[in-house]
Amino acid sequence: MIRQLNISNYETYLVLGNEEHERRKWRPVVISISVRFPDDFQVCDNIEGTVCYYSLLNFIDKKLENEEFRLIERVAEYVYDAVSEYVSYGNILKRIEVIKPRPISNKNLESASFVCSDW
Repeated sequence: MIRQLNISNYETYLVLGNEEHERRKWRPVVISISVRFPDDFQVCDNIEGTVCYYSLLNFIDKKLENEEFRLIERVAEYVYDAVSEYVSYGNILKRIEVIKPRPISNKNLESASFVCSDW
């Protein structure tokens, strides 16, 4: 049986852009996180026995607040590393997707995304 926590479409703001003028203001990104637990993970009804997504998102926000990024590829890797640091339960697998809404202002492109994943 697969045991997996999914956090979908978390919108946050960060300094992001390839050019210096793009990094002058905070830009929205949408982050989705999946954490797949090992086979010996015991599902419980106690927040201390699992990953608290509220605390995890606060942890990620704190990590991101003083950083600047050029590309969403680096944001995804950075969030992947933050989730790895936060989750202390054994050998978990992670999947992080970072979406940049409306990445090109003069094109009809809804979004672009990048994924870092163990599966």
